[in-house]
Amino acid sequence: MKSLNWNLQKITDCILFNLIIVIPSFRLLDKFHYLVLAVPLIVTLNFLYYGLHQNFFSRFLKGKIWIFSLIIYFAGAASLYPIVSKRSNPGSTGDDAIILAAKTLKNSGKLYDVYINANTPISPGPGWILLNSGFPLLNLFFLFGPVYILLVIAVLKYSKIPDYLINTFCLLISSSLVFWELLFNGHDYLSLSFAFFAIFILIFKLLRTKIEIWKLLLIGFFLGIFSTSRIVFIAFPFIYSFFLMNFNKRNAYLLLLISIVTNLSFNIYYYSVNDFFQPLHIFT
Repeated sequence: MKSLNWNLQKITDCILFNLIIVIPSFRLLDKFHYLVLAVPLIVTLNFLYYGLHQNFFSRFLKGKIWIFSLIIYFAGAASLYPIVSKRSNPGSTGDDAIILAAKTLKNSGKLYDVYINANTPISPGPGWILLNSGFPLLNLFFLFGPVYILLVIAVLKYSKIPDYLINTFCLLISSSLVFWELLFNGHDYLSLSFAFFAIFILIFKLLRTKIEIWKLLLIGFFLGIFSTSRIVFIAFPFIYSFFLMNFNKRNAYLLLLISIVTNLSFNIYYYSVNDFFQPLHIFT
């Protein structure tokens, strides 16, 4: 029975790996009309997955590979983002949304009195834009993605996660073509995904037991800020708090209260000062 359960677990893990890493990578191949490479990609990435399961890379992953990975992420984004962002394909409007909204801080401060184009409203929410406005305003938008990867790795190190697992994390995200596409075109999907991942790790590591109130306030505030990134992500404070409820009800209720108040404060204020609160278009 144990052997059967183990085999089912390995099969499930393999399916998830292909659903999360392999199949979404076809999108970039399709953009450049290279779907003929789909089969070699499937074989290569599944060999990587098999090698991780069989510890083929154990010696390699015991070093400080995450440092080398960060250098690649920062150098790659600095080199390629200025080129990719000027192209219509594989460029995106994800970076334009943050950049245009942030630049309105110099004028009206409303964030949503400008459109990307006639057919494309701005999707990111106000707290998320304000938090990241420094990247476009300082002409450092190429750092947007890499900084959030650095944030996750810093949180993993703070949580005393061993280098072997951090290296594995870097190897897995680097095996996804979607990761590289989002890193180089500056879309905020990448950054907000890592932001939610980092805050989840902190909740899991710190809030299950008694903690100083300032840490709880800080985590709740940033969870509220991150959950403004898309109007529908107001669900995240509820999801994370319900998860935490199994370990510490007091912290769960406080986390929910702080994050929801933060989220609603930003959304309600910017809804009231704009003629059209563009993030609402996601509902349609």
